[in-house]
Parts: sequence; structure tokens; C-alpha cells
Amino acid sequence: MNEQRFNEIFNNLTKRRQDVLKKFLAGEDDPTIAKSFNIEDSTVRKHIQQICNAFNLKNEHGERYPKRPELKELFRKYRPDLVKNSSLSVTNEGDIQKTLEREGHCDPSSLQGVAEIGTTKILDKNPSLYQDLKNAPTVPYLYGRTQELEALKKSILQDKCNLILLLGRGGIGKTSLSVRLITEIPNNFDYIIWRSLEASPTVENILEDSIKLFSNQQETILPETLDEKITRLISYFASSRCLLILDNGESILQSGNQTGKYRENSQG
Repeated sequence: MNEQRFNEIFNNLTKRRQDVLKKFLAGEDDPTIAKSFNIEDSTVRKHIQQICNAFNLKNEHGERYPKRPELKELFRKYRPDLVKNSSLSVTNEGDIQKTLEREGHCDPSSLQGVAEIGTTKILDKNPSLYQDLKNAPTVPYLYGRTQELEALKKSILQDKCNLILLLGRGGIGKTSLSVRLITEIPNNFDYIIWRSLEASPTVENILEDSIKLFSNQQETILPETLDEKITRLISYFASSRCLLILDNGESILQSGNQTGKYRENSQG
């Protein structure tokens, strides 16, 4: 794409989409943008998705996974004045609650545990590795993030952290970072499974889907209560080396005055 074509597409965007885009490029996250325009978080995501489509930033999985990092890179090339560099923090299990409290994302009582990590398809160099990444977005490249990548690897492989949360504004490369991570550590796991929370699934659905996958679809009669399902999933985590990746974690959180609290049926 040349500069002339870039300007044509940008100028043809509706005023609302240009306004949403400018806030996104300035580093604001979806809930903050939504509050500015008194719209839902999902509407912000749809606007950014359509903007990506307009600039022909699509991947093999279609429109469900808009290429936010690529969109920012495009604007860094042609309109760097609109793009603000944002920071990304890698947080381990012990620091998640105080980090969320400090950044104003979460009421301490609402935190039960959410991991937001993106994935990509990887070469199956380990024949015993079970991976379900068929719907994972493809991220072709990663700019920098060497320090964050090393921090992630250390937290997982050396510190043996059970829960990792990637914090940062939308579009700064959290998914891309996780893609690179997974390509470097596949042989350290028996299972690598990717799921998106974009459709705001209930905690029951997440647990049932995970149990079936970790049992290789052998466990079809599932526990009845929520506590029993959680216990069953934990038993799989204890018996095998499992990496469960939950992308779009913000989709199961409330916005507005209830920011940081789980949506109804998403608590466990």
C-alpha cells in the first residue's frame, strides 16, 4: 500500500470511525474509548474490526481477529503523529491483584484469575504434544519485546508460575508476544490449547470445553456442579503439563461503573 492509497482509505472512514481510530492509536483501551462515546465495548471492537478490513488487514481466519498491531504499524509508517508508544507489562500470579488495583482495572474482591494470552499455529516437533490451535490468529512478525519475552519464559519455565496475565492497552502486541513465546517453548508441554473469550462464554462452558480437550474427548459425562468441574480441571493441570490460553479476556469483564468485575455467568 502506498501513501496515496492509505490517505484515500483514511479519508473515506466515517467521522465516528476516525475518532475511534485516533483514540485507539493514542493508546486508549476499548472500555475507555467506549465510555468516551457512550457506546458498548463490543461496538468499539466492531469499529476497529471494520477499520482493519478497510485497510485490507485480514488474515486466514477472516474478520473475527482484527490485526490491531499491523494497523498501528501502518499508521507508524504513514501517520506517526497519531500513534503513541504504549507499555506492556508481564505479570506473574503473585503480582496480578496489586497490579490491577494500581492501574484501576479491578476491584480486589472480583479477581479470581484471568489469563490473556494469544497464540498461533506451531510446528509439531513433539509427536506427543496435543495442540488445539485451529482457530488461533496468525501473527507473522514481532517487533522487539525481547525483554518481555524473556520475562515470560522465566516465569513459566523457571519460576513455574501457574497463571500469567499480560497487561497493556489494546493493539500493543500482547498476542504477538504470546505467539513468539509458544513457538519457543512447545516441547515443555503435553497440551497447548487456545480459546477466545470474545463471545463472552460462561464459566461453565469454558470449564466443560477444557475438560473435554484435556481428556482427549474421552470424558463426556461431566461433573454437575461448578466446584466439581473446577476440581476436575485442576486435576488435569496437576497430572499433565498443560498450557491453556484464554484470549480476549476483557470480554468477560463488565464496563462502565462496574469495570473490572466479571460479567454475569462468567464468575467461578
